[in-house]
Amino acid sequence: MRLNAVFISLMVLGLTACGHYQKASVPMSAVADKPKVSCEIDLSSDDWIGAFLLSPELREEALSTVEAPENIQQISLRAFLLTHSDASYRDLREAEDLILNQLPLSGDGGNGCQSDELIDYILKLNQTLQKRKSAVVLLQRQVGEQRKTIEIQSAENAELEKKIEALTNIEHRMKTRSVNVEPEVTP
Repeated sequence: MRLNAVFISLMVLGLTACGHYQKASVPMSAVADKPKVSCEIDLSSDDWIGAFLLSPELREEALSTVEAPENIQQISLRAFLLTHSDASYRDLREAEDLILNQLPLSGDGGNGCQSDELIDYILKLNQTLQKRKSAVVLLQRQVGEQRKTIEIQSAENAELEKKIEALTNIEHRMKTRSVNVEPEVTP
């Protein structure tokens, strides 16, 4: 689980670095010709990376501070905090809802906002985690049903063993009686 958190933080750093590299490698004349895009979510702090590396206790504490998010920064932070490999399905659904319905993202990916790229990545991660949770729940149900079937078959086997033992005892008694009974002599 720790490895997943490190991988995600490296991906976040990579996305941020790619955005900075693209900005630095574009000639100044091209920058002057393009209209400036205002991104509403600020990625300048380490809060986003830190959100993935929190222990469960610190994550709960951080979530309590953004329980009722009041602005875009808090909404995105709550979505980030709710998206992790140990999250419940309900938390993942809440994060997905926050991303899809409360964050002002362009959706086309062409506006140059690093935050849009990062949020899109988090949304895809969230949906992947939801699929895995659903698959796990489905497998757990199948295992539970198989366990019940095994218990029923074990009970039936135990009942059949009792019947076999009873028949074996009857057969043994009949053999014992036939040996003890003297044969009749016919004149």
